[in-house]
Amino acid sequence: MHVPASGEGSLARINLIYVGPLDDDHGADALLEAFLNAYFYDPRLHLIVAGDGYAADRLRAKLGDRATFIGFGGPAVVDELASEADLLVCPTTLADTSETIAAAQRRGLPVLAVDGGAAAALIENGRSGFLVPDDSSTFADAIRWLSRRPTLRERLAVGGLVAAQARQPSEVELVAAQARQPSEVGRIMEG
Repeated sequence: MHVPASGEGSLARINLIYVGPLDDDHGADALLEAFLNAYFYDPRLHLIVAGDGYAADRLRAKLGDRATFIGFGGPAVVDELASEADLLVCPTTLADTSETIAAAQRRGLPVLAVDGGAAAALIENGRSGFLVPDDSSTFADAIRWLSRRPTLRERLAVGGLVAAQARQPSEVELVAAQARQPSEVGRIMEG
């Protein structure tokens, strides 16, 4: 999570990141509408887009210098951007968002997502992320609300990190799982 440097105040830029395809199925227009709506009220917002698709040119044209486009890097790009980002935004309920949400939680990056699908399975609303109905106006309101609450973003980041760690199997569980699986030699000997 981006921690404001000494001297940064209420005018510090707030970086939102989106990671994923830029198409209608992944909510490209909903993201655009929500971001522009929120930006109108809070010009500190900046959108970092790690994605590509047929809607990319349309988004570039409408967002201008309010956004930075870096191409698609998949969920791994979350690791690279987490230290500069304040919030991951996820405007879709498609299953392929689960890796991105989980990566953000592992890196301690708070997540704002549309309620449903993978997001609902990974996020306990208000504790390990923030879920909103699938409505661009509500999504914009949530962006604005969270952008003004760094303490809440920090709490969501910590909650997401705890949730991600709880989902990771312990070393003891991994060893036990490996012990239960017959080795290749064992299978050959049995056959």
